[in-house]
Amino acid sequence: MKSKIRQHTDALSNPSGSRAFLSPASPRKAPDVIALTAMLPTLLTVQLNKWCKRIFFSLLALMVSCSSTLAASQSVDIAVFEDHDKYVDAAIGYGLSWKLLSLAAADQDIAFVTQPSAWSAAIKRVQAHRVSLVFGAFKTKEREAWANFTYPLYAEGSAIFTSPSNKVSTMSDIDVVNSTIGVSSHSVQETMAKNIGFENIYSSRARTRLYTLLDEGRLDYLLFGQSIVSYYCLNHAKRKQRHCMKQVGDVIMPDWVRALADNQNPEAVEAIRKLNQGLRNIKDTDKAYQLFLSYGLNDSDYQRWLETLNSTISEN
Repeated sequence: MKSKIRQHTDALSNPSGSRAFLSPASPRKAPDVIALTAMLPTLLTVQLNKWCKRIFFSLLALMVSCSSTLAASQSVDIAVFEDHDKYVDAAIGYGLSWKLLSLAAADQDIAFVTQPSAWSAAIKRVQAHRVSLVFGAFKTKEREAWANFTYPLYAEGSAIFTSPSNKVSTMSDIDVVNSTIGVSSHSVQETMAKNIGFENIYSSRARTRLYTLLDEGRLDYLLFGQSIVSYYCLNHAKRKQRHCMKQVGDVIMPDWVRALADNQNPEAVEAIRKLNQGLRNIKDTDKAYQLFLSYGLNDSDYQRWLETLNSTISEN
C-alpha cells in the first residue's frame, strides 16, 4: 500500500510522466494557438503594409489630381466695367464681346478673375501691372504704342446722345462752341469730342454722374459707346427702355471691342496670345454662332465678325 501511494505521489509531482496533469500555473498551449500567435506579427505587418500602400497611392493620386488642375487652369485678372454683369445683359456690343472672350478663355483653360473698375483707373492699373488685362478697349494708334490686343470681338460704335426733348437731330445742328458735352475721363470718346471741335468738355470717372447731369440739363450732350447708353437706359433711367436717349447723327468711328495688356508685362502678353489662339479655335464652332443668336443677331452679323476676324488673323 505504501508503495502505491508513493508511486501516485511521484506521478503528481513528475510532469514528464505519461499521465501527468497540467499545472494551472503552467498551462500548455494548443498547437493551433501557438501557430497563430507566432504568425500574428507577420499578419499585422502585412495588413499595415496594405493600409500604408493604400494611403500612399491615395495621397499620390490626390497630388497628381491637384497638380493637373493647377496646371490646367490659369487665373488671369481682368478689369471690367463697374456693374459688369448688368452690362453683359443690357449691351449687345459689350455682352457679346465678353461671352466670345470667355469662350476663348475656356478653350485655353483660362479662368478670369474680374475686377470692376472705372475706365481711367483700369488703364492706369494695367500700365502699372496691377491688373493683367483690361476688357472693353478700342484699338487706337496711341494705345498701340504700349499695348497688345486680342483679336476683334464684336463691333461697337460711339455716338453723341442727348435728351429726347432736344430738337437737334444732326451733327451739323450742334453748337460745338457753346454746348457742353460729357465724356469718360481718358477715353477714346474724350479724344473724339476734341476732334469734333467741342470747346466745353466735361470729363468724369463716374459715368452715372454724367447721366445725372444730362437729366438735370447741366450737360447738353454725352459722347459714349452705344453699349454704355444701353446699360444706362435699362438700369438707371426713369423709364427703363433701351432707347431712353436720343442719338444725334450717325455712329462715329465704329470699331471692335477688344481686351488689351501692357506690352511690357510678359505674363499678360502671354495671356493675350492664348486668348487669340482660343478665338482661332472657337470662331467656326456652333457655340460661337449660338452666342450671336442669343443677343438677337443673325447669320449675317456672325459672318461679318468671322470675316473681320479671319482678315485680322491673316494680317498677323
